[in-house]
Amino acid sequence: MKIIQITTVPFTFRFYTGHIRFLKSKGFEIIAISSSGDELGTLEEVGRSEGIKTHAIQIERRISPFKDIV
Repeated sequence: MKIIQITTVPFTFRFYTGHIRFLKSKGFEIIAISSSGDELGTLEEVGRSEGIKTHAIQIERRISPFKDIV
């Protein structure tokens, strides 16, 4: 089973490392998604250290129904 964790700021994944380890120990495949930007290295770092897949996409932080659909 897969779990996709999404944040708008890559730095947030630093707070999820224990949660990611726990879920992986239970057999879940974790995929981390965050917006690209200044702290994109944090997302890649967490991906390498925790052995999870990561993807950077553009996420609008303001409410934007049209961009959310795209």
